[in-house]
Amino acid sequence: MPPLRTKSPCELSTASVACSNAFFAMYAVNPLSQHQLPAFAGLAFPQMRMQLRTGTAAEDVIAIGASVFGAPVGLLLAQLRSGKAAEVKSVVVAREHRRIGIATCLFEALEQELGERACLSASMVCFSRVQPRLAIEGLLRKSGWTPLEARGMCCATEFPLISQAPWMRYRQLPAGFESRLWSALDNEQHSYVVESQRRHPWYPEVLSPFVDGHDVETDTSLALIHSGEVVGWCMFHRVNDGATQCKSLFVRQELQNRGVAIALLVRAIELHRNLRRQTFLFDVSFDKVKMIRFVERRMLPYLKSVWTISRSSKRFNGEPSRSRVAA
Repeated sequence: MPPLRTKSPCELSTASVACSNAFFAMYAVNPLSQHQLPAFAGLAFPQMRMQLRTGTAAEDVIAIGASVFGAPVGLLLAQLRSGKAAEVKSVVVAREHRRIGIATCLFEALEQELGERACLSASMVCFSRVQPRLAIEGLLRKSGWTPLEARGMCCATEFPLISQAPWMRYRQLPAGFESRLWSALDNEQHSYVVESQRRHPWYPEVLSPFVDGHDVETDTSLALIHSGEVVGWCMFHRVNDGATQCKSLFVRQELQNRGVAIALLVRAIELHRNLRRQTFLFDVSFDKVKMIRFVERRMLPYLKSVWTISRSSKRFNGEPSRSRVAA
């Protein structure tokens, strides 16, 4: 694919009338190849930084970079999903180059790339310490994305702090239940989860234990076993060298009032005691009323920070973009 052309002054910002044409001519916005990624790693969020530095980003990752005289000043990362969809993972513009339209150009370049790949939709999740009015709201509105909608909260803590919580003592499972490392399950047990879900869905796909399986922390992710069958799980995923994220905590609906979910979570957290990764992230959807109540009443005093999770999306017609960034 040919590189996108450098933006003209009027395309980067209406404020450019006060600046010289030469100033804006030094900016360029282009899709990045694998060998260009290391130079832009410093603009990525921590969980993607190492992959960019080593040039090992997955093939389904789309990277759009902005540079000035060849020096990186902006980066947008998106990942292709099934069903001709994509998810924006991060968008960062260097502080001294903000508010002149670079982020808008990054989004336009992404839409052109998604059009070339016949993608039908894209989504983006944003994190904020203060609910709505994020700086990115104006950018999304101008780019034709849906308004940000609050979906849940993301909590961060560390092992020495969370281990002081009184509920961390409740690790005993009821009779008939046992926990087992997810990595210790055999093929038959994995197949049971997949096939039973196919025949009679019993868990939300967003909580599937197989999502982003390559990032699973095998030393701490647990399966819940009852009567010899897998009935739940607590899946931790690697974020970086020092942090993991609880991506999925689920127990079969008819067993959810037995107190097993918290016991399973406690056991999984305890397995981190002697590991390098001592920082934890927990995502909780607002529609999980019981879990939100648990966070607010029992977990909050032992958290270091809490963010609101908001989501925006945009649908496309599956055709290459004819926006002003087209080559």
